[in-house]
Amino acid sequence: MNREKRRAKSIEVLKQINFLLDQHKQVRGFVSCSIKDCKQCMGIMELSKKLTEIQSDIGPDKGEFVPDISSRTVEEYVALCSTWDDKEIMVMWGVELPEFTKWKKQKNLIGSKRNKLKLTLQEYLDYKERGETDENIAALCGVSHGAISKFKEKFNLKATIKDFGFERKQWNS
Repeated sequence: MNREKRRAKSIEVLKQINFLLDQHKQVRGFVSCSIKDCKQCMGIMELSKKLTEIQSDIGPDKGEFVPDISSRTVEEYVALCSTWDDKEIMVMWGVELPEFTKWKKQKNLIGSKRNKLKLTLQEYLDYKERGETDENIAALCGVSHGAISKFKEKFNLKATIKDFGFERKQWNS
């Protein structure tokens, strides 16, 4: 199921769940409901299962166009990595492990042929302000996570710069 359809279905189910929660709230709290076989509680549980099924369906539909893996970018991969693991990305992209591994090697995401880090302090800080993790920055630069750690040591940056965004108060003094 493509993302737009899945998102639309998810939103519809969430609206139904919220409607039932609103109905339930008028009578008693949902969490502490003590009525056996409560219609609203049972409806919420069923809709929750349906929502899980919708959100678990990450593969392409039969006959759906799936771009060739050679047209995929590191940026696209990094964006997906914030939500999905490699197995799930392979399902979404419709590829098997050998093809996926070959693509990652070609993009210098794995393997011993890593690029030398060519990153300025300002570029690093810009990445952090955009909310990129060190792992994502390494992937975008085609280097290992260790290279980013050494870079941070070189500039005396704390290892605790928040991965959800750079904050100037995190500098070592």
